[in-house]
Order: sequence, then structure tokens, then C-alpha cells
Amino acid sequence: MLCIRTEQMNVFNVLALHNFEDRTARYLRTNYAEATAKMSDPELLHLITAGIDTARCYGLELEEHITAYLELALCYGADSAGGFNWAERILRNYRLTSEEKVQRMQDHCLFDAQVPT
Repeated sequence: MLCIRTEQMNVFNVLALHNFEDRTARYLRTNYAEATAKMSDPELLHLITAGIDTARCYGLELEEHITAYLELALCYGADSAGGFNWAERILRNYRLTSEEKVQRMQDHCLFDAQVPT
């Protein structure tokens, strides 16, 4: 029987996290080239690592949900005043699953994109 020690599992977790950060950076550079163009690689990595931590605080654990959070934060400016405040009430709603939170934020963005300014 194979037995994996806690220390070994921790190494696997760190490697998996770094792999996710690398894949996410490539994804954002490819799909959000304009938004990431002025960011250095370390700046983008900081955005990703901070976004992962923040997304997890809101109960988003799956890579797909964290990536969706990062996309929305990048587009709406999670660090800018008022840019991403509308998402707070969705993200802080403990009755919603992570899937429902992501879906509601994406629905908001679709609606927002269709409203003429």
C-alpha cells in the first residue's frame, strides 16, 4: 500500500499551485492581452496570487471559479474604487454556492455589456 506523508502532500500542493499560477498567467496574457499588456510578469503574478487568496476568502476553491473571479477582477478593476464593488454582495452571500456566485457575476457582466451607455 502506498503511503504519502504530509510533507510529500504539501510539496504536491505547492507544485499544483505554481502550475495553476503559470497556466492562469498564460491564459490571461492570451485572452486579456490589452488589460495585461502594461503588467510585468511579477505584477501579473502578484495579481494572480492576491486574486487566488481573495477568491478563496469568498469560498471559491475550484480553479475554474478562481479563474472566473480573476477575469472579472481584471476587467472591472478589483483594486479600483467602485469598479468591483457590485460583486461584494454576491461574493459575501453565504447562501450561494461558488458555482452560483460565479454565474451571477457573469450574468451581471453580460447584462452590463448589453445596457447602452
